[in-house]
Amino acid sequence: MHIALTCQNRRTLSAHTGRCRHFLLTDGERFRSVELDISQTLRESMQGGDWSSHPLAGIEVLITAGVGAGLVQGLARHGIRTVISAQSLPASALAEWLADPQGRAAGHSESIGGGGSHCHF
Repeated sequence: MHIALTCQNRRTLSAHTGRCRHFLLTDGERFRSVELDISQTLRESMQGGDWSSHPLAGIEVLITAGVGAGLVQGLARHGIRTVISAQSLPASALAEWLADPQGRAAGHSESIGGGGSHCHF
């Protein structure tokens, strides 16, 4: 499974997903850092263009501290599930999601609607 985490300051999970330029990519074991050009932010990329050549193409899950409904819907059109986590450390947010990827543990709530799906931890 290919997972991206928003990490604008390179230390903590970030909100403002659409404007984030720094992501951590993982297969669940190792992290790899990806820096996007301003024209490659998710906000810009969801407005058109060729997603297949985007640096985040191929991810299945995006874990973030906050994201708007429009971006959740745009990501869902590309088959990407959006997860909102209250954890501040990317490794903790990833571990929490990997332990309960369906969001069924106590304290997790799944929101589905408008063509998009996101899970709050």
